[in-house]
Parts: sequence; C-alpha cells; structure tokens
Amino acid sequence: MRRVLVALAAAAVVVLGASPAAAHDEIVGTAPADGATVDVAPDRVVLTFAEPAIALGTQIVVTGPDGAVVSQGDVTLEATTVQQALAASRPAGTYHVDWRVTSVDGHPVTGTFTFTATNPTTSAPPQSVTTQPATAAPTTAAPAPSPSATVPAGSPVGADTVAASGTNTRVGIGILVLVVLALVAVRLGRARSLRRLAAKDGVDHSGTAGGA
Repeated sequence: MRRVLVALAAAAVVVLGASPAAAHDEIVGTAPADGATVDVAPDRVVLTFAEPAIALGTQIVVTGPDGAVVSQGDVTLEATTVQQALAASRPAGTYHVDWRVTSVDGHPVTGTFTFTATNPTTSAPPQSVTTQPATAAPTTAAPAPSPSATVPAGSPVGADTVAASGTNTRVGIGILVLVVLALVAVRLGRARSLRRLAAKDGVDHSGTAGGA
C-alpha cells in the first residue's frame, strides 16, 4: 500500500510539473523566414505562435545592416500573430530580429532570427523648388511731344492755316482790283482833261492820250 501511495505522489509531481511547461507558447513561423533572402526588406515582420500572445511584455526589435533600429511603434497582436512595423527607409543587408512574447500563462518566450535584403527600399528624395528672381521688363521713355505738334482742344487741324491762306488771297485780289481801278480812273481822268483842252483850243489830242 505504501508503494502505491509513493507511486501516485510521484505521478502527481510529474503531471503538475509538466503542466506549466506545456502551457508555454511556441513559435510556429516567421515572415520573412529565418535565414531567408528577399528582394527588399518588408514594411513589417510577422511572428506566428501556437496560441495567442499577451500584449504586456511582448516586443520585437529589428536591427538593420548598419546597426540602427528600424522597428517603429508598438507591436500589433492579431489572433495568433504578433506584427512589428519597420521604418520607411530600409537599406540592403542582413536584418536581426529579437523578439520576446508573453504566453497566455504569463511566462515569456524569447527568440531571434535573421533575414537578408538584396536591394534597399526606394524613396523619392524631396524635390527642392528654386524660385528665380523676377526680372523687371525694360521701360522705354516716351518721346516728349513736339511743341509744333500740339493742337488746342476743339480746333481742327489746319483750320487756322486754311483761314489765313484764304484771307491773304482775298487781300491780294482786292489790292489788284484797286490798282486796276486806279489805272482806269487815271486814264479816264487824262482822257477827260485832253477833251477839255481840245474843246478850248480846237486841237484834237486824242492821239496823244492814246499814246500815253
């Protein structure tokens, strides 16, 4: 009987001691896979476990080829996966992933894996906008108006000139008419004088008047 009790106690110790260990979560896979070579490093790493993890104490640290940490923000837990976002600029080379996940029983599970990126991520550099200084348009001074070209408002161009020309013409014609009339008057006056003389002395002076 004593041997039976001892055997039962030993079995209980084995079962009770094995239960916590069996409750520890275990990793099923990673993306990228451990030791994988990819074209460019992904924007996040994903760890898949057999059981859902607990957020408290769970973290993933990803180190780039240059030793700089490229993991950004907190981990994201979705079902049985734990995800960690990476920086936008990810160079080519080998990446190291160190992870620590809290199992449902509260015990932490840790591990590490690596992957290699053949090419860096391409990100367009910011474009600089160069503003050219504004060039003032050359200004050309307008020529000063000639005094002779100035025409008083309301006076038609050439009106004074035409009026003056007409006046001069009329004056010339008037003078010419006066001269002709004066000559005619002189000749008539001489003719009358000659006729008077002829009447007094009886001599015809008409030829003399005509010659004059």
